[in-house]
Amino acid sequence: MQIERLSVDNLRTGVFCGSGKPHGNEMYDQLEAWLTGDRLRGQIALDDSRQVAGFILYYPIEQAPMDVDGKALYMVQCIFVKPEYCNHGIGRALVESAIADAREHGASGIAVEGFKSQDGTERAADTFFQHLGLEPADTRGATTLFYTSSEGHVPAPKYLHADSIPRTMRPACA
Repeated sequence: MQIERLSVDNLRTGVFCGSGKPHGNEMYDQLEAWLTGDRLRGQIALDDSRQVAGFILYYPIEQAPMDVDGKALYMVQCIFVKPEYCNHGIGRALVESAIADAREHGASGIAVEGFKSQDGTERAADTFFQHLGLEPADTRGATTLFYTSSEGHVPAPKYLHADSIPRTMRPACA
């Protein structure tokens, strides 16, 4: 398994939405513009045949297209691992590579949303993020913001609107 930085050259090779449906050309064009403008960053996990096994997309939290407030962090928009690659350490490698990339580019860490099931029990994403050492920062409905920071003075991220309905996109299999 190899982790590669997301680029305009490899974006269309298998970055897809969390439900497994490919993005249309309009979405790829927008992602390319964000990549070119250094607004979007990401990592892609490739198997031995160079097929995409998973990916993680993230933005500087101040520019993230989400209702989250924070500073000096990158906000994960999406993390996805194809089902056939679950439980092989790919999710961990993607998160760790995103944290390293964030720190290399001046941020102190990352923030990501975890989700609970409708009955309130923990979902795998919550447990997974905590297992990686991310700390809960804020909760809204069935979602919890998790984060990690190498600098103690960076405040925990928080939701801007505590009463709003959480996004429906869920990390898959991280």
